[in-house]
Amino acid sequence: MSHEIKLKMNDVEQGLSGLQTATQALEASLENDMAVENQLEIVHQLNELNTGLARLIENYKGLLLKNEAATQQSVETLFEMDELLSNTMK
Repeated sequence: MSHEIKLKMNDVEQGLSGLQTATQALEASLENDMAVENQLEIVHQLNELNTGLARLIENYKGLLLKNEAATQQSVETLFEMDELLSNTMK
């Protein structure tokens, strides 16, 4: 059983780039003010829920982008350490 961690930097960068692109494209397309003329309480509650959901989606996007950046940094550090270790073993 091998205890190696094998990463292909190009594959990782491609995957992280795809995640970043998909995250930035994520949009909350919810009706902001549903039935303005309607006096039903449920419409007001739906408007509040939609506003909260839009904020939640924006927060989620921010977390995904931070996670992508942290993963990118971790992969780069892993490759740097691998290079350093391989140079000391030569």
